[in-house]
Amino acid sequence: MDNENGRKIEYFSKWEREKAIKVASSFYESIKQASVAPPERPARIKELIQYAALGIETPLIINWICPAGTPLEYDQETEKLYRKYPQIDPAEGFLKDYRIVPRLGLEKRLVEMVERTESKAEYIKIVADNNPHCLYPACLRLDGEVETRNAIETYASYVQTKLDELVGERKVSVLTLSSLLGAPGFKEFMKLFKETNVEDLLPFLPPDVIETEIDVIAKHTQLTANLKPKLKSLAVDVIKQYAVEGYFLNEMFGDSVILAWNESTRRSQIIDSLRKAKGLPPLSKMFVLHEKRQGKIIDNY
Repeated sequence: MDNENGRKIEYFSKWEREKAIKVASSFYESIKQASVAPPERPARIKELIQYAALGIETPLIINWICPAGTPLEYDQETEKLYRKYPQIDPAEGFLKDYRIVPRLGLEKRLVEMVERTESKAEYIKIVADNNPHCLYPACLRLDGEVETRNAIETYASYVQTKLDELVGERKVSVLTLSSLLGAPGFKEFMKLFKETNVEDLLPFLPPDVIETEIDVIAKHTQLTANLKPKLKSLAVDVIKQYAVEGYFLNEMFGDSVILAWNESTRRSQIIDSLRKAKGLPPLSKMFVLHEKRQGKIIDNY
C-alpha cells in the first residue's frame, strides 16, 4: 500500500474504510467477469478504486486510439511505410476505427462499472498524435507538421463530440498525447523514443514479438501483398513507441493508471517492456473492451 495514502486512510472511520473496500471488491469482480483475459495487478486495481472511493486519489482509466489516416504507402526517401492525415474526413475515420464504433456497447458497460464506484476515477482516451513522428515521418515532410497536427486535433475533437453523444456527456475525455505532455514533455518523449533500441526491450518480451507485431499490423491495415515485406521496420518502431508510451504514463501519472486495453491482446506486453527494463512495475490492465464467443476472443488480430 502506498505509504502516504495508507496514512490518510487512518483518518477515515471503520465504516468508511469497509465501504470503500466493498466498492473496490465489487468493481474488481465486475471487471473480472467482463475481462476476456485475467486482469493484471488486481491488488493495485482494487487499491486504486478503494482510494478513489475515499476521495484520496484519482485513478485514471486509459487507452489509446490512433488518429485516422490514409492507407499505408511506401516512401522511397525514408524507406519506410507512411500514412497521411489531412486527407481524411473525421467522420469517415471514426466509423472505420475498429476500436470505437464496434465496441460502443462495451464502452458503455465500462463507464457504468466506473460510475457504480461513485468515485473520482476518470476515463481518458489518448489520441496518438506522436504517430507521425514515431512511425510515419514522411507525412510530416509531405504535408507539413502544422497541417498534420491540425488534422489530428480536428479528429480528436470530432471523437470527443461523438463519444459525448453515443456514450454520455464527458463520460470519456479524448486528449492528444502532446496536450498531456506539453511541448517540453513531448520533446523528451521523442528523445527517448529515438534513443531506445528494440534489442534492449527484447529480453522483456516474447521471443516472437516482432513476427507477431508484423502479423497484427498486416491484419489491421489489410496491407497489400507488395507492401508486406516492408513491415518489419514499422513493427520495430511500433514496439519502441508502445514501450516509451508505457514508461511515460508513469512519468505523467505515477502508478495511478489502469489500462482498459483496446488493442489486440497479443501485443499487450509490449507496453510494459521499457518499464520493466527500468525497474518499474507493469501497468494495471483490464481486458473489458473485447468479447469472447465460444471461448475465443473475437476481432483479436
